[in-house]
Amino acid sequence: MKIGSKERLATAFLLAVIGVIAAAVWWTYSELEDAGRQRREASEIARVLSALRLVTLEYALDHDERARAQWQALSRRADAVVAGSRFSDSAEREMLAGVRDRRAQVRQIFDEMTSISGDSRRDTPGAELKPGSEAQLLSRLFTRRHCYFFCFINNLL
Repeated sequence: MKIGSKERLATAFLLAVIGVIAAAVWWTYSELEDAGRQRREASEIARVLSALRLVTLEYALDHDERARAQWQALSRRADAVVAGSRFSDSAEREMLAGVRDRRAQVRQIFDEMTSISGDSRRDTPGAELKPGSEAQLLSRLFTRRHCYFFCFINNLL
């Protein structure tokens, strides 16, 4: 083999190695970008769910109309953030599906709780409460929220 052929072969080999390294760097960078995006989305979900938890407690303590309106707004925000999340791992997508299901349950329980507290404040006929019904709803609400919030936080962050 002539020296010129060996030189071209060595050059082609080095260019191929450089191409493989460049592809590996590009792939690593895209994976890091994807992981960073997923971390930001998970942090946003956790932040909104945490704020929603605080507003739920505030409403439970005061039955304030402002807290109820804030809960509704944060609830819509949480649903939008969860719906807009794009996780690549199937376990993470399954976890988000669980969060969506529990969010629907929490909304239903909160609506029941607000209707009960609204009826009791209006003192309307036929609005008598069973003892502890609001406390039971609140307990169910925090149990559902506790499950999906901490499972989500521990697994995604």
